[in-house]
Amino acid sequence: MSAGRKACGVLHEAFLAALRQGVSVGDATATLGVNRVTVYKWRWKDAAFDRAWTEAVEEGACRIAEEALRRGMTRRAPPPATIADCSDKQVAHLLRARRPGKFVTPSVFEGPEPLDLAERMKAAGRRVWGDDYERILDQSAPAKAP
Repeated sequence: MSAGRKACGVLHEAFLAALRQGVSVGDATATLGVNRVTVYKWRWKDAAFDRAWTEAVEEGACRIAEEALRRGMTRRAPPPATIADCSDKQVAHLLRARRPGKFVTPSVFEGPEPLDLAERMKAAGRRVWGDDYERILDQSAPAKAP
């Protein structure tokens, strides 16, 4: 095995280890001194690395969920660890980002059909200026060229 391939393998493992700890891709690449685009290229080119990446992110998400549960069950100071250094809100945001199907509540719009922007602006103008709205609108229109 060449020195370049060995170094690349070491970087792959270090990157995956960071993901398993719940670290984001950006933080993992910054720590390793690797460009984000590079790791996404590795993922695109190597199916085994892609599978390992997916598993590592899932393991990291489990670690974040365990930390959230631990915090919910106890109010002791967290042990020193990557995820434990985050605030409760940060942990909740991480869970919503990594497991949206489980931790994000879909919002449902219940109201009248949305109007297009022009209609909404006209309605707002009528609310503010009342009957004078059309006259004001006509006065502010640019003059037409002959």
